[in-house]
Amino acid sequence: MRPLVAAIKFFFTHTVPRDWKTLRCVRIPKTRTLPTVLSEEKVWTLLAAIEQPHWHAFFLTLYTCGLRLSDARMLTPANIDADRQHIHVKQTKNSNERFVPIPHGTLNALRSYWRTHRNNDWLFPSRAQLTRIIHDAWASTRRKLVSLGYCSKFVVSTGHPRREIDEFAKLASASGECLQRKNQTPVVVNNSGLKQIRSARQPVSERSAQRALQRIVTALDWNIEGISPHTLRHSYATAMLDAGANLAALQQYLGHKNLQATEIYLHFTRDGDAKARKIVAEHMNGPRGAGS
Repeated sequence: MRPLVAAIKFFFTHTVPRDWKTLRCVRIPKTRTLPTVLSEEKVWTLLAAIEQPHWHAFFLTLYTCGLRLSDARMLTPANIDADRQHIHVKQTKNSNERFVPIPHGTLNALRSYWRTHRNNDWLFPSRAQLTRIIHDAWASTRRKLVSLGYCSKFVVSTGHPRREIDEFAKLASASGECLQRKNQTPVVVNNSGLKQIRSARQPVSERSAQRALQRIVTALDWNIEGISPHTLRHSYATAMLDAGANLAALQQYLGHKNLQATEIYLHFTRDGDAKARKIVAEHMNGPRGAGS
């Protein structure tokens, strides 16, 4: 409804100007919906289900540091302060720079992942070029297998347009054995693929991250609506409040300008809800001592 009203106002203000007082009086009230939040157990189950090292490191950082998707994808190696164990989030929403604590486990995961590509510009460089290399290599291998008569065991009729490195490696290894038995040269992904990541000038795209998380959720067969990368940020805030984190400190970590934006997570804290229910049971059941 709000976009529709905005479009009408724009049309009669700029396209076909009309001095209608009614348009200035129209206001659509804002509605705040509660976000989807996962329990700590659910989040760790989700993270454990991620097999690809780059996506595991990415979503682990997203959750354990409470980052927005745009914050995480724009991280650079220089943003990580290992000595002080925090992340300097610079390229962020509303240009609101902040320091966010980084757990030791996440720091180790980032170190291990960065060593695989050593890109000096991005912690999570784009893998688009590598995907094309893998696709071309698999297509070449597939053509050789078809020509040798391997159809049902190693060849998929639809091809493999978007296989990850580790999965492709298994296919390449199996197909390579067949090709070697026929005195053929197997097609494998060499270091040129990793060089493409090392020299990537763009970070991983938001769309790639969204699709990756959706594939993971689908594989887990969870019947939970609204799970997105931002869900991990909501879950981080709720878990922090559940553990007793200070609301003002959490506001700073999340980069909220208004405390009200942080207070919404109080609706999801299990500890706070349990205390409130206990108070209701103690104080809202009539005068104390009645019936005793």
